[in-house]
Amino acid sequence: MGFKRIESDRSVYVYSNGKVRIIVPIYIDDITLASKSLSAIDKYVQLLSQHFKCRDLGPTRFLLGVAVERNRSTRTLKLHQHQFILDLLEKCGMSDCKPVQDIMSEVPYLSAVGSLQYLAIMTRPDIAHSVAYLARFNSNPGPEHWKALKHLFCYVKGTADHKLTYQGNLASNELFLTYSDASHSDCVDTGRSTAGYVTMIAGGAVGWYSKLQTIVALSTTEVLKVPLWVTAQVDYQV
Repeated sequence: MGFKRIESDRSVYVYSNGKVRIIVPIYIDDITLASKSLSAIDKYVQLLSQHFKCRDLGPTRFLLGVAVERNRSTRTLKLHQHQFILDLLEKCGMSDCKPVQDIMSEVPYLSAVGSLQYLAIMTRPDIAHSVAYLARFNSNPGPEHWKALKHLFCYVKGTADHKLTYQGNLASNELFLTYSDASHSDCVDTGRSTAGYVTMIAGGAVGWYSKLQTIVALSTTEVLKVPLWVTAQVDYQV
């Protein structure tokens, strides 16, 4: 059908004939078509239906647990996981944010951290550091760790409406920004440093992380070498 799979991400296909470009990311049996040409999308949905059993769900409003809100008049695109947060709070017994019995064998610490990691990776860079820190204790969490996790639940409940917003009317020098930082030897157990970065396009974050480095840095300058190198990798792929 004229699509080519890109090398940096083997689940993304691109069709281009000079005038029309269609980008198609695929996740198992979920296919999304993105293009400036609505007629081109309609055409290729019909062509796909000739080869596969397809169901056209129309404009993307919900994808892989992420809600998509589009406002064409203001040229904004918003991604959020409001319903995922509500379901997660209910699943973990935190809908009303009341304390639960503090016995580690009976609390879903590992499951809760895993769900929060998904939230942090998809649409919530603001909790990336907290979740990464809590994940360090997955193998043997204690009551204090569960208390900290519940505090994070209270935070995500209060910020469940936070959304990643991308704007099409920014100045050229504001369209692409990357920030990188690290805290030198903040882990008292290993002496290793926590590094992080965030890359923003059109006013919204598109790539970020916060993690404990695998090396012990001897200076602040050495600490910063790792996140800057990772940022360059991600920027290249973007």
